[in-house]
Amino acid sequence: GFIFAIVATLGDLVESRFKREFDVKDSGTFMPAGLGGFLDMFDSDAMDHYLKVSYEDMWSEFEDEYGKTIISVWVDEPSYSWLYLPYPPKLEELFEKTFGYSLEENIWKLYLDGEGAETLRYHYRTLMRDLLEESYFKKVKSWCNAHGLLFSGHLMLEDRLLTQILRAQAC
Repeated sequence: GFIFAIVATLGDLVESRFKREFDVKDSGTFMPAGLGGFLDMFDSDAMDHYLKVSYEDMWSEFEDEYGKTIISVWVDEPSYSWLYLPYPPKLEELFEKTFGYSLEENIWKLYLDGEGAETLRYHYRTLMRDLLEESYFKKVKSWCNAHGLLFSGHLMLEDRLLTQILRAQAC
């Protein structure tokens, strides 16, 4: 399990590097056909692109019905893969700015116990929670409010406290 977690994280870091280098926000259009992609809900720029393509462009012909026939945007299980820890493009910079030390130099503490590992994990999860709130939830809510729509839906595995804890990798 440990080796898989490291390999999966490294794979995500490589994909993130390619996406930044080639200025690609959606790996589904960057990767070869059939490999899919994912939405980086922690990245503000990626969310701006997502809102434009998935909300503005896709539903523009129904805009006259917003707040009337169409009263809500439903999001079904926004989540990230539990196979690896998310590592958005600006994470290292934001982590150091927020907590005053390098995540990159201490990244092993996300996976192995050692001095300061619990604090690093807490800082990492706190920052990821804040990024998800700012980049995803507040942006979708703001878009909905601006268009006279309610924002509704549910999260992945939210139905029981135990599944929420497991999903958040908190144990």
